[in-house]
Amino acid sequence: MTLADKVVVLNGGRVEQVGSPLELYHHPANLFVAGFLGTPKMGFLRGHLSRNQGNQCEVALECGARIALPLCAGELHTGSQVTLGIRPEHLSISPIGSAATATAMCAPRPARCSPCACAATSRRPSARPWS
Repeated sequence: MTLADKVVVLNGGRVEQVGSPLELYHHPANLFVAGFLGTPKMGFLRGHLSRNQGNQCEVALECGARIALPLCAGELHTGSQVTLGIRPEHLSISPIGSAATATAMCAPRPARCSPCACAATSRRPSARPWS
């Protein structure tokens, strides 16, 4: 796949996305494409939008953790279901008590993904734009 100029991702015979391998990897059109590419596969964390104010939002994960993200969740309302995608190669191990960082694909809607880098501590997770 890395030798191809264009890749077509099919799901049950339906075209999900067409693009270069790096475009598909870094800007997947939906959760199927995001989970299809990469080894190991992207992990997904489900939750709901617990706050949406201006250019910041907060996601409450099913496990009880909360992650603050520096992005607008658009027209989503508090309580809307969301999914955060995390690629394992973007995780790093930090000493206990220090911030843990990961690059995540913040996808409040399956068709729209916006990359960001998330940093979490044991007290309050936070995030910064991915560059």
